[in-house]
Amino acid sequence: MIAGGNFTVVGADEANAAGFLVDVAAGPISVSGAGTVEIAADWTFASNDIDILWYGGTCTSNQAIRGQCAILARTTSVTQKPERLTITNAGAGAYSVGFANYGRTAESGNYQVFLTR
Repeated sequence: MIAGGNFTVVGADEANAAGFLVDVAAGPISVSGAGTVEIAADWTFASNDIDILWYGGTCTSNQAIRGQCAILARTTSVTQKPERLTITNAGAGAYSVGFANYGRTAESGNYQVFLTR
């Protein structure tokens, strides 16, 4: 495990009222060597659609909400819970992981990031 923690995002209704499509919680991840990166995320309400996003370089939540970060990989399932994303042949370097809430209500959850060489 190379990273893990918690995330909190508002629902799409609140994000839309603020002028955004969705809320995204994003933060940096440093990958020390090439390998397969696996990200697992789980959250409270199955009625919310949480997607995992994998960004190239450093991406903050404010940048992610505004679509200012390069998305290298993402999940798109509307029913998968917990959500999982696997990035094969990830190189060493700076990345960011994000959690987007397409559901209507606020959400909190946790995640783990693993690197397999």
